[in-house]
Amino acid sequence: MADAHVSNALATPDWKPLNYTPTPMRDALKTEFVEGTDNQFSAFLPRNWCVPGVRGPVGFGGYCAALILASSQRYFATKYPTKNQPDPIHAHIQYLNELPGGPITIKIHDLKLGSKQSVIQVELLNTDSSSISVLSLITMGNLSGKGHSIETPLFEVPDINECQRWVDGLFFHLQPTSAQYRAWTPKGGPNPLWSPAVGRNKRDMWVKIDDEEEEMSLLHLGVLVDNVPSLPLNYEKGGLKGEFKWVFPTICLNIDIRRDPAGEEFLLQRVVMNECANGRFDMEVKIIDSKGRLVATSTHANLMLARGGGQRQKKEKSSSAKL
Repeated sequence: MADAHVSNALATPDWKPLNYTPTPMRDALKTEFVEGTDNQFSAFLPRNWCVPGVRGPVGFGGYCAALILASSQRYFATKYPTKNQPDPIHAHIQYLNELPGGPITIKIHDLKLGSKQSVIQVELLNTDSSSISVLSLITMGNLSGKGHSIETPLFEVPDINECQRWVDGLFFHLQPTSAQYRAWTPKGGPNPLWSPAVGRNKRDMWVKIDDEEEEMSLLHLGVLVDNVPSLPLNYEKGGLKGEFKWVFPTICLNIDIRRDPAGEEFLLQRVVMNECANGRFDMEVKIIDSKGRLVATSTHANLMLARGGGQRQKKEKSSSAKL
């Protein structure tokens, strides 16, 4: 792929630089133990890992998921180093309140400690108000563990070299998290968001980290399962401009991690929306490697709300998509 190593800043004709210095993911996920505790961390939510909120920038759901995975790893490695459960293998994440940018407190509670798997509760709190913004249940285990396996067919994936680069300067500027990865989608659609060969209620997108100094890791899965333009935008005439009409809050999501993507340059995000009706829609996300192996799965429960909270006089087709 000729443009694989061209950054989003250089590949995007209408690129708009941010008026502040963005924080790389490896720094955005750094945590420190709160003095006098063995189950609390402090962190800082940078602006470029936020999305527009009601009262200002708030934490992007995928960043919150990645921070929870990172905190779980560090907590278990520090407190239970002999358990041999270094990996968060499953996460259920409930988004309760917006998490403002700035200082964050992370609290972790043991729920069940087992010989093969353990379950912990992780809370993300606004440090200033001490209110819980994100609540999660994490199952810790070992992705390298041995057990019974059944061979199933590999996934068929689109040829990366036959896909088109997806860039959008305005969207990258409004949602800086979207610019953290380079993306390619199958050709043949009215816009890069969807292709008739894939289906209007679906999307295939190859992604690669934009930061050449960073390598793919398990923590990126927290971002990648959520870093996808919402599927109802496939039904908007203006495509991504539908972000000015609608807001798509995530109620909750879960992540089931099957393998560590370390060493992979490209991962495929395969997303399906089964129904959008009465202001609610689902998204099923599969992360697949270039060999067609499953890396992770995720399901989302989302809302679709008109921006400004007012009722639209004209009923939009995308508010009840028939799939």
